[in-house]
Amino acid sequence: MIRVNSKAGKSAKIRLIRLIRQIRVPIIPTSAKRENPCLILFSKNIESCEQMPPPARFDPINQRAMFLSPPSKTRIQQHIEQQRTLPHSYPEVGHTRRTESVPGYDNDLNTIELGSGDVVWETAKEAIRQWRMFPAPWAFITPSDAPILTGTVVAMTARVMGFWWLNACRIVYEIRETDRFGFAYGTLPGHVECGEEIFMVERSADGSVRYVLKAFSKPRHLLARLAYPVARAYQRKFVRDSKAAMFQFVQQRTQ
Repeated sequence: MIRVNSKAGKSAKIRLIRLIRQIRVPIIPTSAKRENPCLILFSKNIESCEQMPPPARFDPINQRAMFLSPPSKTRIQQHIEQQRTLPHSYPEVGHTRRTESVPGYDNDLNTIELGSGDVVWETAKEAIRQWRMFPAPWAFITPSDAPILTGTVVAMTARVMGFWWLNACRIVYEIRETDRFGFAYGTLPGHVECGEEIFMVERSADGSVRYVLKAFSKPRHLLARLAYPVARAYQRKFVRDSKAAMFQFVQQRTQ
């Protein structure tokens, strides 16, 4: 693996940002926009948004949602407020409830056994309430004590490809059943991806408890589409680290 010193790495990132700022999206005729508001670069990757009114275009660089270092709490809160009243960035809101895959998206289902018994069950639910499934320090939720309630808007900050990215999501629905607990949240326009994800723990008849992640997603921003294989690799990394974080939380509090 080739390594560079911190100054060289920072200089390379700055040059990359300057290069990206020079990218221009072709101007689309007004008539074409009326027919298809999603007729932009790589439109085949976002065809589903033809069914919904086009939100304001999100640019993580010019709107300061892409950083060389972790964004401040003030900047994260500003991002949340900017996104709070915006619609979801995909039309299939709530489709994680369904058993079938959502066409046009990457569909993922991952689970890990956490243990068994009432203590494990209650601890696993507490981990969800505390957002412990987000693997700090490279990915975290703001505010960290956000309530698990439908309509709650949060910012998910993650370090990907050497940059820190701000992403906004809103809880779509809650899961509060005898043997299932969690929620699903969906992306807002201020997110480089679009789609929805379930974070849930469930208990089987034999008392065993498992953590479940179920999602459908696809790249929304140009950079995420251009670096699609890398984006998918980071999604897989998130799944691995999220499962490990949940397992560790439960084990540390039930041993």
